[in-house]
Amino acid sequence: MYKIYITSKNLAVYAQYFNRRLFIYCVQTEKEGRSSIIMSQTLYAKEFLEEMEKEGRELEELNARLANYVDRVEKLEEEDRKIVADLKESRRVAMFKVDTEKPEIQTGLPNFIDRINELINHNRKFLADLQEESLESANKQTKPKKKNKKNKKQKKRR
Repeated sequence: MYKIYITSKNLAVYAQYFNRRLFIYCVQTEKEGRSSIIMSQTLYAKEFLEEMEKEGRELEELNARLANYVDRVEKLEEEDRKIVADLKESRRVAMFKVDTEKPEIQTGLPNFIDRINELINHNRKFLADLQEESLESANKQTKPKKKNKKNKKQKKRR
């Protein structure tokens, strides 16, 4: 026969192994000094051991899953740190390029704008010339027809 007592301020657990049975009592002591049993259970030793082994296996599985999650989180955190470092480096390089190329762009920009304005003016002149030519060709096509009719009438009269 084995007896185990675990006590705290107002809670006591008694376990007793006797005749291949395990008796467990949880006793709560109240302020007035009275005690009341809040749990009492009798288990056979074999059932108790099987239950403990089952709980142990479940805990091992849960620990393995937790370890996998922790490893995965650590890997993701490492990847995150690498990505943040790459992003910072990319921003630094981009800012360096902007700082070094900005004066070149600013000096070349007025020349570029002037060239665009020249091309726009050239295109306007070209379109105006095309419109004039199309009007002239339209006038030439209509006038000779009228003249031709008049010429034919005059020739017939002669």
